[in-house]
Amino acid sequence: MFLKVSSLLILLGYLAFSQAQCTNGDIADNANPDVCYTFVEGVKNFEEARRYCQTEKGGDLFMPQDAITMQQIREVMLAKTPLRYWLGIQEILHEWKWTDDSVVTSQGCYDQTRLLQDQQYRFNFISLADANPRTCAAACRSQGYAWAATRVRSGSAVDCSCAQAFIPKPEATVTSGCNTQCPSDSTLKCGSSNNPDYYLVVRADGGQFFNPWGSSQPNNYDGYQACIALVGNEKKFGDEACNLQGNQIGHICQYTNVSPCPHQTLAGECISIERTGMNWFEADKDCRSRGGRLANVKTSAMWTAIVAQSSVISDPQAKFWIGGFLTRWNYVNGAMIEHSEWAANQPEAHDEMCGSTYRTTANNGIFLWEDFDCTAQLNFVCQSRGSTPTTTPAPTPAPTIPTPEPASTSEPASTPEPASTPEPGTEATTTKAGRVGASGGLDLANDKGAIIAIAIAAVAVFAGFVRLVVFCCQRKTGEDTQKLDA
Repeated sequence: MFLKVSSLLILLGYLAFSQAQCTNGDIADNANPDVCYTFVEGVKNFEEARRYCQTEKGGDLFMPQDAITMQQIREVMLAKTPLRYWLGIQEILHEWKWTDDSVVTSQGCYDQTRLLQDQQYRFNFISLADANPRTCAAACRSQGYAWAATRVRSGSAVDCSCAQAFIPKPEATVTSGCNTQCPSDSTLKCGSSNNPDYYLVVRADGGQFFNPWGSSQPNNYDGYQACIALVGNEKKFGDEACNLQGNQIGHICQYTNVSPCPHQTLAGECISIERTGMNWFEADKDCRSRGGRLANVKTSAMWTAIVAQSSVISDPQAKFWIGGFLTRWNYVNGAMIEHSEWAANQPEAHDEMCGSTYRTTANNGIFLWEDFDCTAQLNFVCQSRGSTPTTTPAPTPAPTIPTPEPASTSEPASTPEPASTPEPGTEATTTKAGRVGASGGLDLANDKGAIIAIAIAAVAVFAGFVRLVVFCCQRKTGEDTQKLDA
């Protein structure tokens, strides 16, 4: 029994000693104590800040996964001087996609002179009689291409071109649209008779061809329209600013693997139509919280069934979010963001592709999310796992704390420069391997885990020694008794 108790004490001591711990000055996550946050002195651009967190802390920029974590860090930020910090989120530009990561068949109208001209992105002409988007996609697919494009040249003839890859650069978006009907199929649009450089781009992957974009859509009208909604009288696809919200805004959720469907079954899909006023990010989160996602309207049958719900969506001023998007905001570890706290009218620009959190009067004096120029010099917070001390850590040189760089010139003039005095606990006394003192040994003055472990181990050893002494005395007494009896 005694040996079991001693073993348990020793095991507890080992666990207390070996568990991950945040270094001096770092902040432990309230819900996950082995996750640590470091407020780093000095300013860096987004990539420099990431490299610092990776090399010096073995982690990355702070990635707020939920409201509780964001609030914990926000409270610390409010007690400090800087008004803006980098967050570990960034915008990824790609072709129009659905939330299941499949590609929207019809991408829209683009000025090909402003598209990427690298070999894999260049559209190459192929000879095709009576070309239209559907026949062009089939011809490009047969030749191993992923993308197809039609254009109307002089004389109303339609050309077909193919490319291996396609990125719809926002500056290449044509606001007037490709609205000229195809001579071979009047139900389709082939380009613009006003400009032969306007290409109607479609995916050549063999899926059902479906072009539900409204007239002159997508058009990136306000410079940052990266989410798809059903808009106008006909409720065709239109690109809208993802932060758009208000009384005229609703969203459509799609549920899979649900039987029976607790909502409406439209074209074989379980669908709910909500009128909540949420922006695209909030709407996506709402659908996910209820076991669904924003609707991926991939077929004409599904679109027709949805717009037939005239009693719900007939208002010509109303707009309903669906699951199409042009840019994705990801955490820097690659995961898609499912929690967001964007400020009003944010994000707002395709040339500001890095996430930050900013304290302004408009935000009621709290830190909310904003997109920002990735080259700006900002303060930042690192997120990492706590260090795991060993019983005999090797002496390790202390990391060098970088000299703070000048404050960003892109910040508002009223933004104070970061304090030059290091935060408590950021002196060069820590390593990723574990906490060390100036001599390289354990810093028992600050390492509570080590103190607890040694104390428990000492108690266990002392108890074992006492047990051994008692055992020896009992054995000696027994031998003497036997001699007297003899």
